[in-house]
Amino acid sequence: MANNVLVILGAGASFQLIPYVAQAGLHIGWFDAECSPPLTQNVFRDDAHTRDILKKYRGARNLAAPIRLALANGDQLEPLLRAYRDSTSQPLASQFIELPLYLQDFFAIISRYTDQPTNYQVLAHELFRDPNYFDRIFFLTLNYETLLDEVLFPDYLGQPLKDNIDAYIGDRCSLIKLHGSINWARPFPYVTPHNVGFSDEVYLAAIRSLGYSGISDRLTPEVVLRPPHRDRWEPQSMDNGERKWRLFYPSLSVPLGTYDPSFACPRKHLDALKSFLPTCTNVLAIGSSARDDDLLELLDAGLPSAAVNFHIVDQDEDSAMKSWRSWSKVQALHHSQTHHTDGFSGFIKGSGLQTFLETSA
Repeated sequence: MANNVLVILGAGASFQLIPYVAQAGLHIGWFDAECSPPLTQNVFRDDAHTRDILKKYRGARNLAAPIRLALANGDQLEPLLRAYRDSTSQPLASQFIELPLYLQDFFAIISRYTDQPTNYQVLAHELFRDPNYFDRIFFLTLNYETLLDEVLFPDYLGQPLKDNIDAYIGDRCSLIKLHGSINWARPFPYVTPHNVGFSDEVYLAAIRSLGYSGISDRLTPEVVLRPPHRDRWEPQSMDNGERKWRLFYPSLSVPLGTYDPSFACPRKHLDALKSFLPTCTNVLAIGSSARDDDLLELLDAGLPSAAVNFHIVDQDEDSAMKSWRSWSKVQALHHSQTHHTDGFSGFIKGSGLQTFLETSA
């Protein structure tokens, strides 16, 4: 049987990318603390970068205040956002549709956190160090930023990203971004009178008029690579006094804890993951709370019933046990589980990664 591995990376993995060397008093690698990756609960944190982004999106700004207050009172982010998504209030619907725009801009800044994401680099190096060790390696990240992408393209995935969304799926290595990415977008057609040009203000008015459910119905199935700093529109043609446009909406799903087919990864990527899972014999989960029902359902339906070598990497024993209560919904993960409770950096710098590799043989 093939020796395949699935590496699941949550917000906690990017949160702890740069290990600290206590004896030297140094961090490994350059980083910008103002761009540090957040845990999921802190994606609406109050800092200079966030305030600058929210100035562009009044709807997201109006939601940020009650969200921060609710989180400060102990609420969880995912059910709070689901309630906003499902609200029948028109103002809330218009505000909610701006959240993916905010998240795209926010995580574009996070992607500048470091040019050397050390833990990702060491993890990839060890997994690929022996070409005969793992037959296939799938990375599944729940994060939107591109810190892992920068490590895997092109060396491990085998080809540069360029304009090819299919480059994420390789013969030996694949990267599945289940909840989307800051550099992905879904286009949809839009028509204006011939004398109307486009600007950020016109774009925001257009999507707010559609609402979240309205734009879901109009998005095409196509996912295109489009850097977050580019305009979210492009002209198509003129016809009978009308100007046709192609508008782009971020292909990333707001943290809801449930599957969102309109804004998740491309269908071809999801099909590749579903085809891979029955052959997967090892699972390594790093920094994930396992509160995402879409992920748990995929794993439960796809992983083989035979014993799967499963390792959890978390910051402490309490966090690991909380995440295990969620992971335990996946029957295939019951057979063999190991907890590493000294965080991603401790897992990399200590014996954790070597232990995982040895038990994966």
